[in-house]
Amino acid sequence: MIALQRFLLAIVVAALLPLAHGALAAQSPATGDSAISQLAARLADPLQKAHATKIIFANLEGPNGEVHPVGRWLADQLAAACSKDFPSLEIIVRPAAEAENTPEFQKDPPKSVEDWARRVGANVVVKGTYARYPDGLGISLTALTAAEPSDHLGEATGLIPITAEMTALSAEPIPTQAGPAPHAGVGGVGIPECVYCPAPGYTDKGRKDGVQGNVVLQVTVTAEGRATDISVKTSLSPDMDAQAIKVVGTWEFKPARGPGGRPMAVTCPIEITFRLYNHP
Repeated sequence: MIALQRFLLAIVVAALLPLAHGALAAQSPATGDSAISQLAARLADPLQKAHATKIIFANLEGPNGEVHPVGRWLADQLAAACSKDFPSLEIIVRPAAEAENTPEFQKDPPKSVEDWARRVGANVVVKGTYARYPDGLGISLTALTAAEPSDHLGEATGLIPITAEMTALSAEPIPTQAGPAPHAGVGGVGIPECVYCPAPGYTDKGRKDGVQGNVVLQVTVTAEGRATDISVKTSLSPDMDAQAIKVVGTWEFKPARGPGGRPMAVTCPIEITFRLYNHP
């Protein structure tokens, strides 16, 4: 939050916030079972430190929310690894997939994953995303309390090999991150960290018109840490949008890393909040 002469400008970089909860843990793929155990261990550590109990693993989703059998398989494998290697963590066994299609469940479906976790007696839910890459399956996990509002407990990111058992689960291909710059923070992809982020100032017109609100930009952060291909997702006003684009184009980042640990280009949203205030 940056105070200027007659107004207050607050910058919220939404795509960067998750780094405050846990650093990216990119690993080279090991064998299937050991890689899953390593990933489970990276998540178990913050769960144990938070004294988490009664944990459930929700089905993982593809990078764009895709539903694929590999998502449930991954959740089951991660839960089994945690239960085996960390007996102090109480893993709630989910009902069989068929139970989720019963009339009772369909009549009153859960409003959220957290609501669903509470129904089966869990107070912590682990959610995640995955995506296929040439060198394996990238996975991002997040642990949250099932309460409302949820509290963040921990994160883990890793790369596991794609096995014949995975590919045999469905004739549908395992979802991949599309394009040269995948979404940051999902499917094993890390999140860029801004290291030089000057605040966009108000334009004369914006100040005169009393414009306040949010500009949301879609930005590609290159493997070299530069902001490019900037577009407006949520507009505030033409001149304030242009001001935000101009300044964000000068920002410098520590680039995101892919599941294998190498710097890579990613796309992420950046939200800038403009606020005016008067001196007393």
